[in-house]
Amino acid sequence: MAAELNRMLKPALRSFLMERGMTVSDYSVQQLRELAFKAVELDLPVISTPDDTDSFLQFRSTVVLNGEKVTFPTVFQYVFAYLVSFAKWTPSRLRTYKNERGFRLSKSNHISSAEIFKLPHEHFYIKASCIRETSQKADPYMTWCLVNSEGVCISAGCHCTA
Repeated sequence: MAAELNRMLKPALRSFLMERGMTVSDYSVQQLRELAFKAVELDLPVISTPDDTDSFLQFRSTVVLNGEKVTFPTVFQYVFAYLVSFAKWTPSRLRTYKNERGFRLSKSNHISSAEIFKLPHEHFYIKASCIRETSQKADPYMTWCLVNSEGVCISAGCHCTA
């Protein structure tokens, strides 16, 4: 396996690591190779469940708090409600959401540290860290959105310089 990893180029190393659920943005080939060797050393399994299945999303949003299993609403539910209700996405556009730039940025790990906080009066605050598309070495900036319990976006913004 060591010889095979040493022959891999950057795209192959990125794929190898992403199959095991690892973040691969902003790494040099040598750093990716080191991560790949660590993945082999730790015997990290290939994740067989696609990240966008309902069962995987439910698994990712379920935690145990004080001995009780709690499933939090996923950010996707709020985004979907907004896209249908207010952005007026058509069924054909919803079917091809994976072609949208925002989805591609999220899947390539430009969006990270997404958190959702319940606020009083049935509102939620969603924030995430975002790596710039054009200047990936620059510090990430924070994006945020305030939504109500029906997924209506009340306000949103970011701390980018654009």
